[in-house]
Amino acid sequence: MLIYEISTVSIHTEEIKTMENKTANYCIACTVTQCRNHVKTANYCALDKIQVGTHESNPTATQCTDCESFVVDKTCDRCK
Repeated sequence: MLIYEISTVSIHTEEIKTMENKTANYCIACTVTQCRNHVKTANYCALDKIQVGTHESNPTATQCTDCESFVVDKTCDRCK
């Protein structure tokens, strides 16, 4: 398994917070609303950094990579 780590840079912009008090990390765009780390009011991740990996021995397409920081949001009705 190959693992790549993406570090983020801190930037000063307007913060987006949700009822869970999550702050959007504008360096990590994300549309996976079923993830516990997703900022529900905007398409961003709330983590400082994410772990990206692959399930392929020789990844050649976007579909071969995975966000290994994904955690299912147990409050998500669509996720059950």
